[in-house]
Amino acid sequence: MPSSRENDRLRLLAVVRRPFQADEMKLGQRDDVESVQLVRRVNQIETALAEFDPNVVLIDTGYPEGSGFEAIGQVIALSPGAGVVALTPDPPPPDHVARAVRAGAAGFVDVDAEPDEFTAALTAVAKGGTWFPDEEVRSVLSGVADDLDTTSAERRSRMTGILIGLIPVAGVVAALLTFLWRKYLGQIGVRPVDLAVDPASRVIDAVIFLLTVLGVFGPLLFVGTWLDMLRGSRAERGLIAWLLAKPKTAYFVVSVGVLFVTVLMAIGPDLVLVMVVGPTVAIAIIARAADYTDELPRFLRLEKIRPTRMLVGAVAALVLFMGLLAAEGMIIGPDLSTRGEGGWIAPRVLGFNAQPMRAFDVDKDGEPRETLYLGGNADLYVLVDPCNDDTVELVSVGSTRLVVIDEVTCSEP
Repeated sequence: MPSSRENDRLRLLAVVRRPFQADEMKLGQRDDVESVQLVRRVNQIETALAEFDPNVVLIDTGYPEGSGFEAIGQVIALSPGAGVVALTPDPPPPDHVARAVRAGAAGFVDVDAEPDEFTAALTAVAKGGTWFPDEEVRSVLSGVADDLDTTSAERRSRMTGILIGLIPVAGVVAALLTFLWRKYLGQIGVRPVDLAVDPASRVIDAVIFLLTVLGVFGPLLFVGTWLDMLRGSRAERGLIAWLLAKPKTAYFVVSVGVLFVTVLMAIGPDLVLVMVVGPTVAIAIIARAADYTDELPRFLRLEKIRPTRMLVGAVAALVLFMGLLAAEGMIIGPDLSTRGEGGWIAPRVLGFNAQPMRAFDVDKDGEPRETLYLGGNADLYVLVDPCNDDTVELVSVGSTRLVVIDEVTCSEP
């Protein structure tokens, strides 16, 4: 069966926004044009490629949030036999041309080009060639050179701004943790000073928890990049090739597999998540925000994540996390049982711990009692009886000896 590029007649799929019309190219008057199909939305590309089987695709680069450039890569992946021509504004913006070529476009033409130029560009690319007009390429390269003069300085400035911005954020986090510590312990009648705890010092516990969350869910951000790396590689054969031919299914399957592995790591060897995976994801996110993505290895680039969506998602996740933490810390309070502390988020973020202990009163010969040890200072131990409505008791350090046990045993009433 011949490939689509071996057919001399033009079968065009135009993915363009309004007000551009396919009639403006005047292709219907030519004998070498077989058919022209027009779609307005990039999410219709996959269906149009399957039904129409074009040998050249014209894609508007002006779609918001760079979705036009993502569409170019999508066409290259789903229909390798079709050439792609980028439709740019007039005059062609240097960044539009550069990003379109990087995505895989074989040429570009501006929206106000003459019908003969449209025909020449589409025909050349449909036959496997390229279309880069000399004069326009010269102006594009000149514009790119101007951008390069400021890119390095802008990147350094953006990175510096991000790092400086983390300083007040750390202060705000410390203040919030201090407030939550007081409210959390206050519900059982304990003060942070009774445990000799500086709540601000527990910022490290919050950082570790956040790195764990990034380690579990962060790798999902790289799934799109990893799938793109597989396409066209030696691994694209057999089951993998079949899976890559179904983009949505492939994304779902790989995401589930990645999440399964990271959750297992969180249950077991979470040190790898905290020390390696979490910081790596954080570096990739900061690099994406500072436009340093190209400096990272390909498998660590967040190429499929739009900055606006990433910012909105990060803010939403932060609000949800802080809301859950505040609800557990200020409304639910400590969840104590005979095995120690319970709860979901607050104990790990705040660094709260309740250790089952056997307490001996060295000044008396009575039987030892089993209790939970919350902490203490130089003078007092803070003990809680989970068998008696979480009654709190402050005992002298000098007159009490504690021995670690696995679980508190409640005697029969």
